[in-house]
Amino acid sequence: MPDGRAAIVVGDVAGHGLDAVTSMVVLRHALFAFAHESTSPAEVLGRLHGLLNDAPGTWPDLVTVGIGFCDTDAGVLTAASAGHVPFALVGAGEPEFFPALDPPLSR
Repeated sequence: MPDGRAAIVVGDVAGHGLDAVTSMVVLRHALFAFAHESTSPAEVLGRLHGLLNDAPGTWPDLVTVGIGFCDTDAGVLTAASAGHVPFALVGAGEPEFFPALDPPLSR
């Protein structure tokens, strides 16, 4: 990221074949652009949801995304999830799971 943070992103779209692949590529590039303009993972997901609902085209019925911004200097991970498997922070002890309370993105 331009400010030195690392972005961690996982996601999936419903469907198979060329339509699903094309949607994934477009959404991936949009997410990359939104992440470079924001300091909030939740804001990035909100903008991605807006794209799914406002942009013309054929979009998948369901998109799951987990995004985290990691500031290694401060030792802070800020994360947001839209229906994806929650992030897990693994250290010396038991894994700590981030809550996944938000639903997937959809049209």
